[in-house]
Amino acid sequence: MRVKRKVGSRFGLPGLTIGACAFLIAQPLATAQEVQLDVMLRTLITRFQQCGSSPSDAMLGVGLYQTIFVQTNGIGCYSLVIGLGPVLRLDETSRSQLPAGPVASFTATHSAAKSYWQIGYSRYTGKVELLMTSVSGPFPPIPGDQPPQTPASPPPARPSGPAEKPTAVDRDQACLVYPDMCRQK
Repeated sequence: MRVKRKVGSRFGLPGLTIGACAFLIAQPLATAQEVQLDVMLRTLITRFQQCGSSPSDAMLGVGLYQTIFVQTNGIGCYSLVIGLGPVLRLDETSRSQLPAGPVASFTATHSAAKSYWQIGYSRYTGKVELLMTSVSGPFPPIPGDQPPQTPASPPPARPSGPAEKPTAVDRDQACLVYPDMCRQK
């Protein structure tokens, strides 16, 4: 008895389909020419100066979004970036093309100072996955911050003698105040 062999793949059509899906997943979403990092960075700086969520959050990778969320206590803006003022000029100082996508450095001239940014875009996720900044020069005043006020009277002096021993607390009295802590398990 002769067995006929399928023409094409020795694994048959399902093997080709799985291989094609894996090939499509591994393809980059954008080329380096399509990515305008300066536009993305300008949008993100503006977003960091205006508190609250923004449609620009969609351009951030999950890890970067979560980091920003934690650093800003969920508000989404950085007081130092707010203090810099609006971006007057944005200059790209360097760019590297990495296998996953471009990483670029920018100098942003604001109305109050300069800031330096690095932004990295992943062609595989189609999102900004790297964002770092530093500020040079005198730090701008942060809106809403008050200069430290000197107290009207000096704080009370610490006692110079031996420390007082804490007074013993009656267990029954404490259990009346904190009944959950006295329950037997």
